[in-house]
Amino acid sequence: MNGFRKLDHLNSASLTLKHLLNNSTVHQSPQSAIAEFVDNSYDANAKNCSIEVYDTPNNERIEILDDGDGMTRSEALNIVKFGFSNKVDNAIGRYGMGLKSGGLYIGRDILLLTKKDDEETAVFISHSFLRAENTDEKVYIPSPSWKYGEAHVPTIEDAERFDDECGIINQYMSVEGYESFEQLFDKIPGEHGTLIIISKLQRDPRGELEINITGDKWDIQDIGDNLPPHKLSLRKYLEILYLNPKMAITLRGKDVYPRNVVDNWMARYTVEYNGDMSTESLNKTIHEIQAQKAQCRFLGKLVTLVCIRCSWKFECGRSSQVR
Repeated sequence: MNGFRKLDHLNSASLTLKHLLNNSTVHQSPQSAIAEFVDNSYDANAKNCSIEVYDTPNNERIEILDDGDGMTRSEALNIVKFGFSNKVDNAIGRYGMGLKSGGLYIGRDILLLTKKDDEETAVFISHSFLRAENTDEKVYIPSPSWKYGEAHVPTIEDAERFDDECGIINQYMSVEGYESFEQLFDKIPGEHGTLIIISKLQRDPRGELEINITGDKWDIQDIGDNLPPHKLSLRKYLEILYLNPKMAITLRGKDVYPRNVVDNWMARYTVEYNGDMSTESLNKTIHEIQAQKAQCRFLGKLVTLVCIRCSWKFECGRSSQVR
């Protein structure tokens, strides 16, 4: 034990530490694990999401920050429930199991800080703390809150728990330049948003990091041979993550530019037009274009009209000179 009076008054997850760690194996790469957090930002209506890496030796960490809706205390506490999700029907993630599985795949400790409705809430899922306290059968999760800048302690039990929770987080989550974790809320610039800090990044039996954060200063990379670009590079993975991008993503200080992968899958059909301006010739060409464009809705077909005489190209409403 580390001097804390008791643990039973802390919030706890409805699963064991072993189950929590086993669940993290659903991920096969850091790209899919980090994408869990990006999806959550996307679902929270964030306009901006940034991913930063701090490579301080033996204290490496990854931070994901968004300006989305954030969470109230009650919404944040639902995270510790197994499989609980606040997501709406068309949402992608929203912390059903993603926070726990994605975070523990990458590191040993996860600190979530969130703001909403004048509340600030911290949720700390720490493998380091649970191992030190020998609490394998129960996952205790410190989760202190503030309301209007004051500690959220409506009962005496809440007041006792609050001090212990803050002490645990400050002991196991140290960030250089910050004397206490409470100061980290300043990293969320507005009145709402979420910051996730993943620290004590996973290492292999030789003590080497299991992800590559030094090979490219603008990227986070997996470790392996002959990997395709989107499996090697987080940046490449994020470029093709969404069919309908609506959120700006920044990775290590550099914008991620989305690519529409559907264009690569699209069937293509070319209608050739010889430049004949007669009514019969024009009607025949127009009829062929309309017939093919009608199939676009079902086949994902891109119809291109090419004028043989003047080298003019027309693609589904977009025209350009063929060069």
